[in-house]
Amino acid sequence: MKNNKLQALDFVASCFANEEFDLAINKTLKFLRKYFKVDIVSVRTTIGREYCLRFVLESVKSTIPERRINETIVYTKEQWNDVINLYKKGNFLSYDNQNLDVIPGLKSKNLKKAFLQIPMFFRGSFIGTMDFVNVFDEKQWTEQEIYEAEKISNLVCTYYGTSNLYNQNMNDYNIDPMTGLENYESFVKSLEQLISGQPEDKYIAIVYSDIYHFKYINETYGYNVGNNILKLAAKVIKDNSDETLIACRVHSDNFVVSMLIDKSQEKEFAELVKLVSRIFIARLQESYPEIQLKTHSGVYFIKNPNITAEIAVANANLARKILKKNDTSSVKVFEQKMMEDISTQEHLTNELPKAIKNRNLKVYYQPKISCENEEIVGAEALIRWVCDDGTFIYPDQFIPTFEKNGNILDVDYYVYEDVFKYLYERIENGLPCVPISMNVSRVHFSDDKLINYVKFLFDKYPIPSQLIEFELTENIYMANFDNAAKLLEACHSLDILVSMDDFGSGYSSLNMIRELTIDILKIDKIFLKHEVLTKSDKIIIETIIKMAKSLNIKVLCEGVETLDQSNFLREAGCDLMQGYYYSKPLSQEKFDEYMKKHFVK
Repeated sequence: MKNNKLQALDFVASCFANEEFDLAINKTLKFLRKYFKVDIVSVRTTIGREYCLRFVLESVKSTIPERRINETIVYTKEQWNDVINLYKKGNFLSYDNQNLDVIPGLKSKNLKKAFLQIPMFFRGSFIGTMDFVNVFDEKQWTEQEIYEAEKISNLVCTYYGTSNLYNQNMNDYNIDPMTGLENYESFVKSLEQLISGQPEDKYIAIVYSDIYHFKYINETYGYNVGNNILKLAAKVIKDNSDETLIACRVHSDNFVVSMLIDKSQEKEFAELVKLVSRIFIARLQESYPEIQLKTHSGVYFIKNPNITAEIAVANANLARKILKKNDTSSVKVFEQKMMEDISTQEHLTNELPKAIKNRNLKVYYQPKISCENEEIVGAEALIRWVCDDGTFIYPDQFIPTFEKNGNILDVDYYVYEDVFKYLYERIENGLPCVPISMNVSRVHFSDDKLINYVKFLFDKYPIPSQLIEFELTENIYMANFDNAAKLLEACHSLDILVSMDDFGSGYSSLNMIRELTIDILKIDKIFLKHEVLTKSDKIIIETIIKMAKSLNIKVLCEGVETLDQSNFLREAGCDLMQGYYYSKPLSQEKFDEYMKKHFVK
C-alpha cells in the first residue's frame, strides 16, 4: 500500500505540474474515484457569500444520474459555526447515512453506503471539503486509506486555493479573495443601503486605514508575509466589530469600514479606532516580532443622510492622507476645513497660468546686511501673489501645493527670469547691484533642466555670475545628498554661489556639511525666537559660526528683529544678517529706494 500511496501522490502532483488546472483537476478526481473505489469524488468550496458551500468539482460514476455542479448549500450562522468547529477536529466518516444530520446539506436521495469528508484549509482558512462517496457498494475505509486521502486532499487544496477558479468563485459574490472581506464595489452598495436606512439616533462612522510602509514589508520579507498581515488585519477588524459593521479591502493595504454608532460616541470613537490598531499591531508582533508597523486611519461621521457613500469614503480617505504628513498620531477625524483647503488648492492651481501671464506673481526682495558695517550686501528673492483686488496670497498658502503637483517649477522659473532681468536692467542703467539669492525646490532634482535653464538666462541676460546665488533648504540636502552635490558642482562651475537655508531646523549631519562645498550657511530663525537671547541660544549660534568659519563658509543669520540680537551676532563673528530689524521683504520699486539709501559703493 505504501508504494501505491507514493504512486497516487506522484500522479496527482504530476497532473498539476504538467497540465492546465481544469484538465489536471478533472483527471485527478477521476483517478481518485477509481483509486479509492468510490462512486463520487466531489469538491465543495466557500464562495463570497457568507455561510455557503458550493459544489464546484465532481467526478461521478456513469450509473449515477446525480450531478451537483454549482449547487449551493446555505447554512444559518449557528449551523455554520457548528460545522466549522466539527471540521477543525478533522475528517468526517459515516456509513449507511448514520450521523449525517450533524452536517446540513449531506442528505441525498441516493443512499450513502459510505461517506468520507475531508475539510480543506488553505493558508489557515477553511475553504471547503473533499467528499468521497459510495452509493451502491459497501466500503470500509482503512486508516491507511484515510491517511492517503487526507494527504492527497491537502495537495489538491493547495492547487485549488491558488487557482483562477477559486478566485472567480469568491469574486462572483463580491468578496476579496485575499481577506474574505467585501470588495469595494459591494461595500459601496452596502453602505448606500445603510445610509438610506440610517436611524435618527445614530451616526455612521467611516474609517479608512492603511499600513505604513507596507510596500517595504513586501519587498523585505516577501509577499507571503505581506498577505498574512493583510489577513490578520481583516481578522482583527471582524473580531472587534458588531453586527452593523461593513468592511472591505479597497486595494493593497487600504481598508475601509463603516458601522453605526450612538451619537454620544462621536468624541470617543477615535480612541476606539486607536485601540483596534494597537490590538492589530500586538497580534502582528506575536508572529513577526521583527516587523515594526504603524497604521494611519481617517474617520468621517455621516450625519447627513443625503450624502453619497463615495463622498463619505473620500472624506475619510482625505483625513487619512492629511494625517500621513504628521506621524505623531494614528487617527484623524475629518473636518470641513480640510475640504475647504483642498478647494483652495485646486483654485490656486487652476489660476496659476493666468497669474503668470498677467504677472500677478511679484518678486519681493529682502535685504541682507553686513554685520561688519550694516551695509546692504545682498538680498533674497521671495515670491508674492498679488490678486487683482490688491490682496496678497503668501507663499505658505500655495508653495506646498505646487511642490506636490510639480507646478513649483513654473513659479521658480518665473522668479529666476525676473531676477536675471532685474539685475541686467540695473546694470544697463548704471545702477549698483548686490547678489540675489533664489530658492531651489526639491522638484528640480527629478530632472537636470535647472542648470540648462540658468545657462539660457545668462545668455539672454548677460550679467556677472557672482550676482546669482541658489538656496537649498537643509532638508533638501539631507534627502537628496548625491543630487545636491552634483548641483553644487554645476553651480560652482558657473561661479554661482550656493547656500544652505534653514540650517538647524532639521537633522543636519556635520559630516555632510564638510563634504558639501557650500558657500553660505543660513542659520534658521528658530534660534532667534527670543527677543532677548537665552544662554543656550547664544552657545548654539556661536558654535555654528565657529564651525562654519573653520570650514571657510560664510554665515548668515535669519530672523533678526532686535538690536540685542544684531549686537550679539556682530560680537559672535557672524558675517550677514537678515530680518525685520533691517527690512521686511520689499517690492522691486521699494527695494530700489532701499538700495539708494543704504548701498555704499
